[in-house]
Amino acid sequence: MSQTSLGTRYAEQRDSGHWHSPTRPGTVTDVKGVICVTGEKTRGLLSAAIVVAAVASCSVDGTPHDSPIARTVDPSAFPADSGSEPIVVPGKQLSFILPDVSGYPDGAVFEPANCELQQIPLSPQRTSAQTGYGPDTKPGSPMTAYTTVITQTAASLDDLAATVRRCGRYRHDSGEKSSTIEVAQRTLTNLPTVAGAETLGYSRTDGYGGPEWAAATTTLLIAQRGSIRVYAAQRVAQHGEPVVEPDEALVKLFHAVADTALH
Repeated sequence: MSQTSLGTRYAEQRDSGHWHSPTRPGTVTDVKGVICVTGEKTRGLLSAAIVVAAVASCSVDGTPHDSPIARTVDPSAFPADSGSEPIVVPGKQLSFILPDVSGYPDGAVFEPANCELQQIPLSPQRTSAQTGYGPDTKPGSPMTAYTTVITQTAASLDDLAATVRRCGRYRHDSGEKSSTIEVAQRTLTNLPTVAGAETLGYSRTDGYGGPEWAAATTTLLIAQRGSIRVYAAQRVAQHGEPVVEPDEALVKLFHAVADTALH
């Protein structure tokens, strides 16, 4: 099962500890782990990369076909932008997508230390992801990225929930000494449930209290049954407080990924 190239909305580029992201897709000029694009760019903390790829298999880099990790969410569950579909993230690109979901950049140091979040395994044998953009409802506004993750983990979801509740404000470096990120987070109200699974919902604003161009808000719905955990994430350039409750599009996507991997 293959997918055609979909273009890109924003790409990760580091520059002295800051992030750059185009407001509109440009021309794809290079494919080397991260897509390089031309076009008007504005600064932002959005570090996820929507990659251009042809995915030749419905499984993930050697993962057994009967594993939950090899399953894919029906594209119709994503609130896709007009003319595009979500893509399955190639294994080599997971390291560019997953830190935005987990809130844990590679090599980051958290302050206070007991506010350290849980990383998502980067191995394609343990983790798969799909990602795409929501509808462009307001021309000129930042695009909203939606991502699903299916992962195998020994970590406790209760422990992650306790960390989120304990740490409404904290900071971490970005994995580079030159950049420190202020973070605000809160648990969500009206959390959807999944039968037979633990659930957690929270929203996190990276770059809280800093310049407007350097802020991004990620809203997450998470469920875990045994060692299999699923995420549905919504990420947008947004300055201010974390959101209070998930929107309908994210809830729909959450139920879809839970049905795909946990049932």
